[in-house]
Amino acid sequence: MVPIRYIIFIHGDSRYLGFIPLENFMTALPVGSLQQVTEGTLKQLRVYRLALTKPTGQPIEKQALLEAYRQMVQHNPPGIPTLDENSEFKSMLERDRIEQAVVMQLLEKSAKIPWKPGQMMLDSGEQDLPE
Repeated sequence: MVPIRYIIFIHGDSRYLGFIPLENFMTALPVGSLQQVTEGTLKQLRVYRLALTKPTGQPIEKQALLEAYRQMVQHNPPGIPTLDENSEFKSMLERDRIEQAVVMQLLEKSAKIPWKPGQMMLDSGEQDLPE
């Protein structure tokens, strides 16, 4: 059996509202106060409203993936939900999967840069190594 890691909040019309790690949810609400959770309660719980939109049947766009990573660095959530074009929840992308995809994109991008053996790439530009 797979453990529950997140609680996803969805409006009555299936529109995504936000998510919270289960551990945060359990510590944020006092025992016995599991009344109906409203959009106002979500603010008190510090629910993440971050999300990554992925059109149905399409891969995640590179720019969207980089934006998701930027949000993760800024807000430090453990993952980011993916939504379809109608803002309906589809799945959770864990932090390590997003980081791995970003690193792969950077490696792919750097592989396209012309480079000659004996040449070192520096922040200030290219510089030949001494012979």
